[in-house]
Amino acid sequence: MSAELEQAEKARPPATPWAQRLYLAGLYLYAFTCHFSISASQTSLVLALIGFLGLYLTGKTSPERTPLDLPFAFFTTAGLLSVFRAEDLSRAIPEMKAYLIIFCFYVAYWYKLSDRQLMKIFGVFVSSAALVAIVNSLRMPYLELSGNRAKGFYSMAMTFGECQALGLLSATILFGCIRRSFIGTALLLLATVSTAYSVLFSMVRSAWIGLFIGLTILFFRFPRRTAVVVLVILAAISPFLYVNPDIRDRITGLNPKKTADLGSMQIDNLPENGSLQASYYRMTIWWRGFQMQENNYPFGIGINNVKNWYKKLASEYEHQNNLIWGHQHNNFMQTFASKGYLGLIAFFNFIIAALVFVWQPARNDGNPALSLNRGASAIYICFIVYGIGEFSWGDEEVTMMAMFLIGLLMNPHPAASSSGSLPQADTAS
Repeated sequence: MSAELEQAEKARPPATPWAQRLYLAGLYLYAFTCHFSISASQTSLVLALIGFLGLYLTGKTSPERTPLDLPFAFFTTAGLLSVFRAEDLSRAIPEMKAYLIIFCFYVAYWYKLSDRQLMKIFGVFVSSAALVAIVNSLRMPYLELSGNRAKGFYSMAMTFGECQALGLLSATILFGCIRRSFIGTALLLLATVSTAYSVLFSMVRSAWIGLFIGLTILFFRFPRRTAVVVLVILAAISPFLYVNPDIRDRITGLNPKKTADLGSMQIDNLPENGSLQASYYRMTIWWRGFQMQENNYPFGIGINNVKNWYKKLASEYEHQNNLIWGHQHNNFMQTFASKGYLGLIAFFNFIIAALVFVWQPARNDGNPALSLNRGASAIYICFIVYGIGEFSWGDEEVTMMAMFLIGLLMNPHPAASSSGSLPQADTAS
């Protein structure tokens, strides 16, 4: 009898270590909570990191070198050099946490997930984005009133449009990689339409442009299926494009000629169009950034120091109308102003290294989880485009989401034996 028990014990699959359970739980929790709560998503990633450390200490996994390591170190070093140029170190030093956000990439990348684990985590992310979008879409009659914009929930209100655009791209990637049943396809299209409404009514132009470029990239990755998604989205949102006055206002603000004409106008005599006014303010903000660098080219004015300098350079009109800004509303100008040429070079070095990394040849051998990496470049470039009109690097929730998705989609996992039971990849699309 004891021999039979011993044989059965050997045949029993090994128990999942607590560290692995904690790590996976952290990833699942982040994928679910990242669309509506910054604190919950940060806590989830901390749990995943603790789990990874447990796996590392027990020899179950180990960090691997990536092409981003040295550019990340260079970028962080440039940031440290600019910390000590700030006038208020108590505000500047905590700003270094922005560099820790890049570790979201490593948390999702270092541990070799199985195909099924990766697909489930990515599916939870898309489902959560769709759930938040559907709840938001139920408020559509309210959103159609003049002056109303779609906003997120809890701590994710202000960056709702950018996060929903990443959710929409993720749903499109999933739609492009996987053949699903009729019901599954219908639900996925419902998710894309709901998130499209959220992005449209967020009125965030940088989110619109980033989404457009991301979908363009996905069109070359999954031409037929991305075309289906785009047609469905256009059919759903086209009635609102010219009916809603605020959306018309935002579309006018994308007109290159009218934007160029702003250069000849004065700040106290701007057109009534709110979107064009916002464009003028951004160009003024960027000009102030160049002024800040007049005698601070090598290392910049210091981290978290823009507002102090802006007050010194602003006109009386800007002071009277509360047009004093604490950041440059642009990733590149913010980096240049606060960290100088050295920081800007380090930033471009990191951006280019990451772009080369995500633009690798697609690992597409019929395995749906492996083919997900074809969408990583769309996610990444969409995030970089946000930085043209917003300081998205300073919006930690957006950066966390982008870095997490890139690490997840580029995860160098082995083809697990369970992948055969997954839906097949649509390699012909």
